Amino acid sequence: MIHMHEIIWGAPHNKVWFAAVAVIVAILVYRYYKKRRVLTLLAGTQIVLLRNVSQIKKIIKLMCMVVGVLFLFIALLRPQWNKTEETIMQEGRDVYIALDISRSMLAADCKPNRLVWAKEKIKKL
Repeated sequence: MIHMHEIIWGAPHNKVWFAAVAVIVAILVYRYYKKRRVLTLLAGTQIVLLRNVSQIKKIIKLMCMVVGVLFLFIALLRPQWNKTEETIMQEGRDVYIALDISRSMLAADCKPNRLVWAKEKIKKL
């Protein structure tokens, strides 16, 4: 089981975004109550008479949105568990090869042509 004290935050400087998360959650809750008030004005206490209107679905949607925003905020903080550092010795080298593949490479001044000759040299490399 992972305990909260074992979590290392990779980007703790992103805590400043918590205020934005609070504002987004407040807007989502305000939007829910505003829509509910409009439906109440429209249908009174008989909201169940309105077709395709479900308060339970609206509450579930609100909760999913709030949880989603919170998880995005947590992802911004980059939580890490069991972080260990190890030194890795790198062997070899990184080589980038640029190869011209234009029609001029099809010239037959090399056998069979420049492109095939260049590919063979790259494979030998």
